[in-house]
Amino acid sequence: THLGKMGIKCGILEDGLVIEGKSELNGGDFGLFHNREIALAFYLAALTGHGKSTFENFEIINDNYPDFVVMMENIAGRRNHF
Repeated sequence: THLGKMGIKCGILEDGLVIEGKSELNGGDFGLFHNREIALAFYLAALTGHGKSTFENFEIINDNYPDFVVMMENIAGRRNHF
C-alpha cells in the first residue's frame, strides 16, 4: 500500500481498517494515482516525510493544483523535489 511505503503499518480487518501511525513518515516511490485528491494527500504527506519521494505521474497533482504546488514547495523549501 502507499501508506506502507511511508512506513505506516496498516491492515484490513473483517469489519474495518487498522492504521498504526508514526511520528515521522518515510519517503516513498509512488506509482500511478487515478484520483487527484488521493494523490494530493500523499503529496502533502511526502512533503512532511523524511527522504526522497517520487511520483510516477506527478502531473495529476501539478496539472490540477499548480498554484498550490508552488506555494507548498516554497514553504517546504523543496522546489522541484518530485
